[in-house]
Amino acid sequence: SMPHAAEMMQCQPFPDGDLQDVPVAGGLMHQNFLSRLDFDISGLAYAICGGKDLYFVTQSGRFIQAFNYDNGPDYFSKEEGLARYIGKNGLIGFVDRQLNIVLPARYLAASPFKSGLARVSYSDDRFTKVDWINVNGQIVFR
Repeated sequence: SMPHAAEMMQCQPFPDGDLQDVPVAGGLMHQNFLSRLDFDISGLAYAICGGKDLYFVTQSGRFIQAFNYDNGPDYFSKEEGLARYIGKNGLIGFVDRQLNIVLPARYLAASPFKSGLARVSYSDDRFTKVDWINVNGQIVFR
């Protein structure tokens, strides 16, 4: 059987670099593009795709849309090692530095984690609620 054609994304390295068509197959960005990225000490690099969306990218080519913070990708909190990402549903969740989803994208708004807590807002059927959560996504009353 014929292999599936790669999906194409228009991406450029962040903060600067030339725009190119990046083949994506099996959820991974093509090595040609990865070789143009600057990976940091934790193994992550950043790209802009589709003209405006920022992405976290791993050395293996895994990628996920980063929450945009202060004209750049969100930072990973020191203690928890979590950063905000934007799901395909447009909501906010949290990933670790390997881009594993720690908390799925279910929040309308979310602060970074600090001292084990993040402030989030979410829709509960008819109402929008604001709560503090821990890294397990459990509501913490304070």
